Amino acid sequence: MPQLSRIGLTMLTFVILCLGAASVARADPVTFTGSREFSGGRGNAPNPDRCGAAPPNFLSTPPPGVGASNLGSFTSTESHCQNNATGNIFDGLFTFDFGGGNTFFGTYVGTLVGTPPPPPHPEQF
Repeated sequence: MPQLSRIGLTMLTFVILCLGAASVARADPVTFTGSREFSGGRGNAPNPDRCGAAPPNFLSTPPPGVGASNLGSFTSTESHCQNNATGNIFDGLFTFDFGGGNTFFGTYVGTLVGTPPPPPHPEQF
């Protein structure tokens, strides 16, 4: 039995030494610049668990889009909650997929601002 205890103590000492020698992981900031596009409408649906009571809050899920950046081309998927009364966007989630298992993901908030319609053509009067 004493020999078994020595083996166990030796193993424990080895494990402690290995854990003590482990280095702490560190990441450097990476600058990301890019743009993305999508076409088609957005699907707005009630989602009280994520967005709160509807109306005025709805979950908006734009169709997948494509983009280009300093890290390469990507496809985007995203969704966010929006308050249709105020234009506020909250609880936004996005993923940019660069292929090969490389993704960039995060959260966002914002405010929707409508663009005015173009002026009518003179022949439409």
